[in-house]
Amino acid sequence: CGNHSEAVIPLPNWGEMRQCADCGLFFADPMTLPMTSEELYTKAYNGKGDGEAGDFSKFANKLRYRREQLQVRRYLLPPTSLRTLKWLQLNLPQGATIMEIGCGPGYFMHTLRRNGFKAIGIEPGEKPASILKEEGFQVWHGTLDNYPADWPEPDAVVSFFMLHHLPDPGGFFTTLRRQFPNAPLILSESHTNTLLFATRRDLPGSLPPQYFTWWTSQAVLSNLGRSPGI
Repeated sequence: CGNHSEAVIPLPNWGEMRQCADCGLFFADPMTLPMTSEELYTKAYNGKGDGEAGDFSKFANKLRYRREQLQVRRYLLPPTSLRTLKWLQLNLPQGATIMEIGCGPGYFMHTLRRNGFKAIGIEPGEKPASILKEEGFQVWHGTLDNYPADWPEPDAVVSFFMLHHLPDPGGFFTTLRRQFPNAPLILSESHTNTLLFATRRDLPGSLPPQYFTWWTSQAVLSNLGRSPGI
């Protein structure tokens, strides 16, 4: 945002994490992917995300245990998914088109389908995108920036715990509103309110290029407020 920030933790082989003095956002410096999002997350879901891409083993595990998780989530939704589903049911008609950005293994896509919505997705990982296509979902293998103009325009957009993966979250919000100006956005993100999280050394998956940012509620609202059309 251009406000004053301070270095809070060194990042070996990368740079440093800084914290905005205004909104409290933690962000990596530099905020640059080592490859395209499609390349990075295709490697991650294939279990090949080590080295230059960091420790991405949890992504391959999501697919390894996907069948069991799909069964569990038929009966027990995580709180964020449950609250999102209830809002959609209260505010949109059956058959409305809901886009999930960063749909991953597709847990919420299946929830939307079971509850009468048309679920579409955007996913940079090739393997999860292919699996969901085989299951009958319309999923764009790519990012919001290259989503085809002739693909469906959603009635609402949802995204769960994806914002921290983006090297340009402000640009994401701006692009989202430019492409889908009438679609409500439901966004869930992990909350960081202390340096304890930032200084833990047992969380390699919480560093770049997986995590470019650690968010506070104020940081989310501040970024939304600076994005045209939000």
